[in-house]
Amino acid sequence: MMEQDIYLWGNSAYVTYKFLINRKVPEQTIYNNTSTKNKKGWFTRNHPNNKKIKLIEYSSIPYDIIKKFSLPDFAELKQIAKIKSSLYKEKLEQRTYKTITNILDYEFSNWELLKNIYSLYSFEDEKIEMYCKTHALLSKVVELSNLSFKLADLYASYSQYEGLVFENIRYSTFCNKIKQIKKSKTIEDVLIHSLKGKPSNNSKINEDVIIEIKKYAYSPKKYNASQILHFVNDYLIRQNRKPISLSFVYSITSQTYVKNEGMISKFGEKYVKENMMPHAHFDPPTEEGILWAMDGSKFQFAYKGGSDRYNFLTYYVVLDAFNKMIIGYSSDDSENSIMAIQAFKNACDNTKYLPTEIVSDNSPAYRTQEYVRIINKAKQLNVNWRINRSGNPRDNAYVERFFGVFQEQVCKKYDGYIGDGIKSRNINGKPSPEEIKKYLSRKNLKTKEELKNYLDEMKSDYNKSKKRIEFVRKDTFQRKLNSNKKIEPTKLSGIDYAILFFSSREVTVQKGMIVLNIGNLSNEYNIYDKKILKCYYGTKVRVRYCTSDLSTIMLFELKSDNYICTLDRYKHIPKSHIERDDEDNENLKKHIKSNKELLKEFKLKIKEVERDSAKNNENIPLELNQIISLTKEQSEKSETDKLNAELDKLGELEKFGIYIPNYNEIKFNDILENALTQKGSNKNYTYGEN
Repeated sequence: MMEQDIYLWGNSAYVTYKFLINRKVPEQTIYNNTSTKNKKGWFTRNHPNNKKIKLIEYSSIPYDIIKKFSLPDFAELKQIAKIKSSLYKEKLEQRTYKTITNILDYEFSNWELLKNIYSLYSFEDEKIEMYCKTHALLSKVVELSNLSFKLADLYASYSQYEGLVFENIRYSTFCNKIKQIKKSKTIEDVLIHSLKGKPSNNSKINEDVIIEIKKYAYSPKKYNASQILHFVNDYLIRQNRKPISLSFVYSITSQTYVKNEGMISKFGEKYVKENMMPHAHFDPPTEEGILWAMDGSKFQFAYKGGSDRYNFLTYYVVLDAFNKMIIGYSSDDSENSIMAIQAFKNACDNTKYLPTEIVSDNSPAYRTQEYVRIINKAKQLNVNWRINRSGNPRDNAYVERFFGVFQEQVCKKYDGYIGDGIKSRNINGKPSPEEIKKYLSRKNLKTKEELKNYLDEMKSDYNKSKKRIEFVRKDTFQRKLNSNKKIEPTKLSGIDYAILFFSSREVTVQKGMIVLNIGNLSNEYNIYDKKILKCYYGTKVRVRYCTSDLSTIMLFELKSDNYICTLDRYKHIPKSHIERDDEDNENLKKHIKSNKELLKEFKLKIKEVERDSAKNNENIPLELNQIISLTKEQSEKSETDKLNAELDKLGELEKFGIYIPNYNEIKFNDILENALTQKGSNKNYTYGEN
């Protein structure tokens, strides 16, 4: 587009830097004369509407510069400005015309979107098309006129279209139609005029007729057009009204909005959710350790064994949603919670941390007490563990997608693969029936151990595959760039690991040790810590241990499950001196030394308590320390005697006419407190003393 470089305001003219540069005035000359440091330079100012454009007042340019570079004088400059202004205006008009035409072309091409409005009327298809095209153009013209586009420019673009209701109209008529549309409620009111009031149409477009047609069109019984026509005409005849035609039923039921409205009734809620409703779209995690997805599937390789002629393994995977890598897996004959726990344990062993979120399957096989305990403990460690919603595979889409990719790209390469499951719709997901029959024959079946080796090998192939790595590389940078959070996974300590995965049982601390009987073997763990013996001797504690390694165990409190300590297994020492080696003698010395230190600490603690008690009694007078404590019978007799004496005293006061307060006014507890000797003190109180 042509840029304007001359501006006329009154008797003044201004030019841009580009105007002078195009006429070969050196840039350095322009800069030196327009610099703020040059007080005698040319006068400059910013464009009033665009501060980025800097203008030079033409009259401030010296005559010698104008003569040297053959610049035009003021009269010539004014003439050049008029010519450029007209060219600029012409270019602007062309650009406006092109913009409006592009907008109207788009609306004109989408006229079918308005077909449902005019199909209610008994129009021919050509006439409906004419009304829809006119409606589309006029609605956009009104919208553009509200956006400050000139009606003359809009008319110029509108008048080029053919096949309209208002075709080849004058500019004044066009303006009147736009005004009418702005005043009316809908555009169709202006286009159709009084067509709605005709009796011939009322019999067909009444709202109740359309409702009756929709009623049968939406029926779960899925009536066809002929059946709908029969029901609706029966309704009209009973009201003494004209029947409708089959084409009118088609005109209603063929409309897109009618089809879509009745979809939920005809095909069910699930169909509408999956095919019509919009789905939420989520970006994958931006780092490892943010989200793990867990699920199990049938391993589509048969092995010989079991009660049947052949059997199948089930494998369970833990997938990191960031890089789609298998970080933990396990297998078994059927889906169960032990397999799921083992896969989760395998993932934690490989990563040494817990993610911030886990999504797992909701199968009944995963609702055992141990599995629920692990979920609850993981939640205590700030893991958001979610169970996949029933009937919503998209909730665990990462692992569901993985099974398809794993079978298609990895499993297919191995002999014995019988293809996707029975629910698969992929026609290429299975070998031929003859090939499957060959794989399931007894002589071609593999053993269970061979399949487990297969699975381990396939897992490695998948994790190292180039396709998986390239897929991750494609959007890793962009995901990290868009991420504004730094999320760190939870590091898994030895204590947390033991609580999650170790076996446990309740054991009583006796004889300074923990005795753990596993099978026919007895394992002993001595306790040499004074605090632990003092607090837990004779009580039950929870012992956690790894069944494959009993060299150490962990103790936890029974109620709070707080960690107490870790114990090493005690190695028995031969009774005979001659059978001991140096290590046995060293262990015996440590044992004896530890026991002596424990006894010494207990004795010192008793002496410390006695010393502190003696300090407490130093503040009591000597004569009070010598008072012999009364027995229970003597103490009760003393209290009774003092109470009787106090009551006798009150009786004597009444004889001499001394006022005694009402019995209800006397606090009986105060009398008892003052009449009796306070427990724990040797001072006697009487009523009335402070």
